[in-house]
Amino acid sequence: MKSGEPIVVLDPYDWLPGYGENRVAAYSEGLDWKVEITYDDPSPHDQRLRRALVFTGVSSFCLALFPGGPTLGVDYPPSGDNLGALLEYPDSQAALGWRSYFAGFGRHADDVKHFAMVFLSANQWIQVLAESVVLTDPVPVDD
Repeated sequence: MKSGEPIVVLDPYDWLPGYGENRVAAYSEGLDWKVEITYDDPSPHDQRLRRALVFTGVSSFCLALFPGGPTLGVDYPPSGDNLGALLEYPDSQAALGWRSYFAGFGRHADDVKHFAMVFLSANQWIQVLAESVVLTDPVPVDD
């Protein structure tokens, strides 16, 4: 399957320090998946913060090592300058397959989107087929 060309949804290096995240943890809550990103606050506050990517209406979620072997059978183009950004693949054949499946149940054709992101410091990447994604506000973390 082909992913098609990506568009950048968000660049976490707008708020992450240059060396990236300290920790990435993913877990499900019903049909939603949360990917929590813990990082050092680059401001003078010298505290640890956490934000989450919350994917809603998830059809498929994969967390894998990066770099690593192929997963989900999706052929992605080279990431180039987008490595580390949250990407959406509007022309994804994987998303199209899920949309076709759900259309048989009366769901809207655009209900499934294909997202992917590499976490450079954690050496992990996610591939998600979901209805949407939101980024939560930062909260302090007590370690």
